[in-house]
Amino acid sequence: MNRPERIRASAPQLFCDLTQSWSEVGGGVRTYLMHKRRHILGSTPHRHLMIIPGAHDDVIEEDRAITVTIASPHVPGSPNYRLLLRTGAVRRALERFRPDLIECQDAYVLPWAAIAHRRHYPETALVAAYMTDFPTVYVERPFRKFITNPVAQACAKLCYAYCGTLYRRFDAIFALSENGGAAKLRSLGIDPVDVVPLGVEVGEFGPSRRDARLRRKLGLADHQPLLIYVGRLDGEKKPDVVVDAFRRLPRELGARLALIGEGPLKAEIAALGDKRIVMPGYVKSRSDLLAGWRARMYTFRAWPTRRSAFRSSKRRHRACPSSVCAPAR
Repeated sequence: MNRPERIRASAPQLFCDLTQSWSEVGGGVRTYLMHKRRHILGSTPHRHLMIIPGAHDDVIEEDRAITVTIASPHVPGSPNYRLLLRTGAVRRALERFRPDLIECQDAYVLPWAAIAHRRHYPETALVAAYMTDFPTVYVERPFRKFITNPVAQACAKLCYAYCGTLYRRFDAIFALSENGGAAKLRSLGIDPVDVVPLGVEVGEFGPSRRDARLRRKLGLADHQPLLIYVGRLDGEKKPDVVVDAFRRLPRELGARLALIGEGPLKAEIAALGDKRIVMPGYVKSRSDLLAGWRARMYTFRAWPTRRSAFRSSKRRHRACPSSVCAPAR
């Protein structure tokens, strides 16, 4: 890895986030970037630049916050995400603002634009965020549906080799967990790989935030449980598994399931016609999400896996049926 001596600490810096994984209706990367921007602007003297895909080209400069939107087509089958392929426009934005540090949250074309920019400006630091273990999630697992398992594993192996080639060019790299990619990247000879775990702001949860009006709106009595899923309604996050597990619960429980988010599976779930399932869509305000929904749920699950979602629901009902009926306290 190339390692600049140190980013100059004597003056305010410009930190850049360059990503394709941006959606106007939520998403993990968007949440991460918005929290990061609030921290930079509220707790440091530094500036923040985001280069993201959008419907049209635009540059918005608001004091220390700069947002560059580059016109990009939608990802096929995913109306909320776009393919940022115009690396020339990305290079021009980087040339215009000359960030001190660039962080990339993707492993596709955008990191190479950042690497090319650094060739001309070697003082620029490069950081990679390994947000998704994509050789497994987007290659091996989907390919198993159409080709043999050994061939799917071989394709994933090629993608991991690509990761090794790409990430050795960065000054620093971090993953969200050991099993979420950190251990695998180290096995490719990328060292060090840091782990920046996801956190929960525990002060935002609690019974004091309950609002009985929401339960009345849903037709729920105090003893009836409310279960909530928050996340994209698409095949990767598998909200259909949550729905399937929920519909296996006895109707006499009187439970309701709220699916908060948008995605291509929303229409499919709505077509089930199950009146116990409500889909309020994307909740833009974080305070509305917490104060209006999470604080009065029975249980909460975001971005489940097929195995964990089903087993969690099945285990609770079998082990302690009465506990399923108990409202959150």
